[in-house]
Amino acid sequence: MKIASGVSKTNKFAILKNNEFPTPNRGGIKKSIHREYLNKNFKKPCSIKYGDLNLLVFLCDLIDTQTANELARRIESSSQIDPSVDELISKKMQALI
Repeated sequence: MKIASGVSKTNKFAILKNNEFPTPNRGGIKKSIHREYLNKNFKKPCSIKYGDLNLLVFLCDLIDTQTANELARRIESSSQIDPSVDELISKKMQALI
């Protein structure tokens, strides 16, 4: 049986809409990957930009677990994300580049 057996071919019903951020336990994350991810997702809605489990785990280390948890809750409920949080995350990630 395949791992993805029974999984929808679309993200229509998925809570997390993105799966592009690299897993931290696979040889580390290079700065070029941060830049590439930011450039690709900068203009997208926050629910897609931050709707990646690996990115949320990374944000726990970058900022704090409470902010990442609140971000995940807002993504789940499709609520608007505070612009100051969006700006804070963007600045912290830009500083890593």
